[in-house]
Amino acid sequence: SYSIFIAGILAVLGHNYSIFLNFKGGKGLATTAGVFLALSPASIVYAIICAVALTLILRDTNTAFGIAALSIPIILAFQFGSADWIVFGAAMALIVAFKHLPDFRSYKTGRRKVFPEKR
Repeated sequence: SYSIFIAGILAVLGHNYSIFLNFKGGKGLATTAGVFLALSPASIVYAIICAVALTLILRDTNTAFGIAALSIPIILAFQFGSADWIVFGAAMALIVAFKHLPDFRSYKTGRRKVFPEKR
């Protein structure tokens, strides 16, 4: 049944665009992690490993986790091999990545550096 996929997507959308906060909210990382912790604990472990590796490279946790969210459909493809899971993972990843667009743009404009100098 697709109800678990719909519930997961709506949970993240409800967090990101709360009607109680004039359709403002967070970036959906913790909610996405919670959804996958419930539905596929192994997938969130792999995504966190990816995020930690990106954090070490970028030295920016927020952006690293936003980029790592894009690995979710790939992880689900290897784990389940089902188009349903891959589409669900892609939808969740795109929701998180969309909220991280300002972070990604700051690299393009030079406000953030990919390899900042060590202090």
